[in-house]
Amino acid sequence: MRDFINQQIVIAGAAGGIGQQIAALLADAGATLHLLDIRHPDETRAVSTACARIASVHRCNVARRAEVDAIAAQIGAVDVLIDAAGIWPHDDWM
Repeated sequence: MRDFINQQIVIAGAAGGIGQQIAALLADAGATLHLLDIRHPDETRAVSTACARIASVHRCNVARRAEVDAIAAQIGAVDVLIDAAGIWPHDDWM
């Protein structure tokens, strides 16, 4: 894997299996991570504890533009955006 030192990377869907694995790989490659997930930030952080390079964790529904814009304003410049978020039929996700 290439070197991602000093790269600001946003991962949407970071609490899920694919997002979590991507976060772990990029953390090992030196990336600074900003994790987004529809789940509570503590839950997202808990499933991503292997990633020592977490800069921020946000609860975000990426289908809602206002939520994404608010977080983008907080994070600032981003080098890489990874979308591992998905939608499934679930009553309590909104």
